[in-house]
Amino acid sequence: SYAETLIALHSKFAEKGVSFVAFVPDTKPETVAKKAAEFKLPFPVFADQKLTVAEAFKATTTPEAFVLDHNGV
Repeated sequence: SYAETLIALHSKFAEKGVSFVAFVPDTKPETVAKKAAEFKLPFPVFADQKLTVAEAFKATTTPEAFVLDHNGV
């Protein structure tokens, strides 16, 4: 699953200073917390109910991953 890939990437790169965070569109915070715990995601996961983050990153589908450098680019 996509979660397994993200967990593997986190395991590989977290010790090199790479931070991971996830945003889930159109979902209540309680649902997001439950799913994050279910998948045992080792990084913060937030609800993006108003699609603010999705729009800011111009996400065309979800799930979609973005890699940002230290400048946020």
